[in-house]
Amino acid sequence: MQRRTLVSSLIVSALVVVSLSATGCKKDEPKVETVAPVQTSQPAAAPQPAAVGGMFMAQISVDNAPQTMKAGATITLPVKVKNTSSENWKKDKASPINLSYHWKNEADKKVVTWDGIRTLISKDVASGEEITLNVKVASPKVGKYILELDMVMDTPNGGWFGRKGSQIASMPVSVK
Repeated sequence: MQRRTLVSSLIVSALVVVSLSATGCKKDEPKVETVAPVQTSQPAAAPQPAAVGGMFMAQISVDNAPQTMKAGATITLPVKVKNTSSENWKKDKASPINLSYHWKNEADKKVVTWDGIRTLISKDVASGEEITLNVKVASPKVGKYILELDMVMDTPNGGWFGRKGSQIASMPVSVK
């Protein structure tokens, strides 16, 4: 790409010199001409969101996020998950796709719990389809936290969707 830019710049410079000498301009009287830029390649198309993370793209939402929880308690939280990738997700125990969570300390954002309880997708989920999962969430000790919900594929080529560019759901929770 740098070579093409250099060649394009040299061609434009040569055209300007030839143009100036052909018009008889003197050194002290430069003639200003507009020279069209030389296009050497097509501009690259911007990647679509699904292309960035491949199958690792989701939209997660919670209608009734908990504002408080009891320390050490486990609740069931209905969570809406939409497959925003271009690929279908398979309910497959060999390549499980789960919804899980992280707890972060609200004050310093340090991780308190990285791997929360996993909830396997309940069925195959087509691209563009939304499902509701009943997610079990276990609270940490007393304090103020950020609960982050994220999809995760537990395989060597998988990982946390949020780390691959997907949207996560994040909410403050006070644990008493």
